[in-house]
Amino acid sequence: MTVLSPKKRILFVGASAGLYGADKALLSMVTNLDAAICETFVILPEHGLLEEELKARGIPYRIMPFAILRRGNMNILGIGAYLMELVQSIRKFIQVIKRKNIDIVHSNTSVIWPSAIAARIMRKIHVWHVREMFTFKSKLVQKLFSRFILTFSDRIIAVSNAVAAQFNGSKKVSVIYDGIDTEYFSTYQSREQKHQDEFTIGAVGRISNAKNHELLVKS
Repeated sequence: MTVLSPKKRILFVGASAGLYGADKALLSMVTNLDAAICETFVILPEHGLLEEELKARGIPYRIMPFAILRRGNMNILGIGAYLMELVQSIRKFIQVIKRKNIDIVHSNTSVIWPSAIAARIMRKIHVWHVREMFTFKSKLVQKLFSRFILTFSDRIIAVSNAVAAQFNGSKKVSVIYDGIDTEYFSTYQSREQKHQDEFTIGAVGRISNAKNHELLVKS
């Protein structure tokens, strides 16, 4: 008689409940994982469009505010407030890991620290999905940030070679590009359907001041 291995219980932690790039990637992962070998549970810090998508697909989730590292924390007062919230958030995640009997914790961006620390305390596998380029002015801070992620990860998934390079060739790091649903773009006109003097410019990413789409338009 074949003995089936128990399903792995995976906790996915998102940094927002929007439907931006990282959020859509998280939704794609939890939607397409093989339900025969794993059970998924999602933690989001707030209500939002991602919550509605999870609900529509029958994916278990919970709204649980927790500490998220923001640019506003990068000062003395901000760091103090963040550390206080971080301690409370770690306790919350430890409770979730215990109650849900979690085997693997997946943190969906580099600004999610409490789930990483809780996984280490509970001796659970932690996978950190790093999607950002670190842009600290201080090389020391940048080095410490990368070292922290390496220390509290069993595996790191980088979304590009450039992101992976921030970890100086660590064997913990694997590059896995985010998938694209090509069907979503299939209704757009092909180049052959356009006039010969027309061309299309594309920009990938949400509209924000930091991404400076205004420069692209003016160009």
